[in-house]
Amino acid sequence: MDTATQEREAAFHNAALADGRRASLGRFYAVAEEARRFYRTLLERGAAGRAVLECGCGQGTQALRLAQAGARVYGVDVADAAVRSAHKRAVADGLAGQVRFAVMDLHQLGWDDDAFDVVCGSGILHHVDLERALEQVVRVLKPDGAAVFLEPLGHNPAIRLFRRLTPSLRSRDEHPLSVEDIRRIRGRFGVGTARYFALTSLCAVPVVGLPGAAAAIRMLARLDRLLLRVPWIRPLAWMVVLELREPIKSGIQGRADSAGILSVAPE
Repeated sequence: MDTATQEREAAFHNAALADGRRASLGRFYAVAEEARRFYRTLLERGAAGRAVLECGCGQGTQALRLAQAGARVYGVDVADAAVRSAHKRAVADGLAGQVRFAVMDLHQLGWDDDAFDVVCGSGILHHVDLERALEQVVRVLKPDGAAVFLEPLGHNPAIRLFRRLTPSLRSRDEHPLSVEDIRRIRGRFGVGTARYFALTSLCAVPVVGLPGAAAAIRMLARLDRLLLRVPWIRPLAWMVVLELREPIKSGIQGRADSAGILSVAPE
């Protein structure tokens, strides 16, 4: 991510936090709750005692959940307003000793090699240069570490149309993942699994908040689990959860210099 792109991303997310423009997406995320729950389960299972880096931590919701589960957590984001909010929440929850937040570019992580047991992120990889970001993720992971990511896919025609019609709800530089992107990500690890979510579930978006919506979402989620067993259907899902192990470290660069850390939230 060059400086101009980083500044655009930071400005967009700071503004979105201030004006709440993305609140309207809540009904979409409601139908993808199964994906979010699966992501959280993978991370929080056995989290106690682990060193975890959350990339694109936002206001710190997941980082704080992991800290409550006993992990030592570091959260990074390019949006300084989100980082300040996350730090305030950590202090308010009595977790400031277990979780720290920094404004940092994912392409220049300021930690030594093999620093973390787990690297994770929700909706972050589609905002970055994949090759540069993956190099850093692999570098800071321990050889037996794991990476877990929840990301949107870019093949579903309905979602693509919605994105074109609502440009103010997303940053100019984001790029929902493709099948080829998934292959590239998995290629940086010895072991990787991908689980897909939210296909027919998208039909429930108009009824979110109405009586019976929760039952409809559950029914469609069950249908999705059947349909998404078929390999050629999977790219039409909205969300994918990637669980990756055995980072392939050959040929990667060493630690980023201190320029990678833009600022750190106060203790």
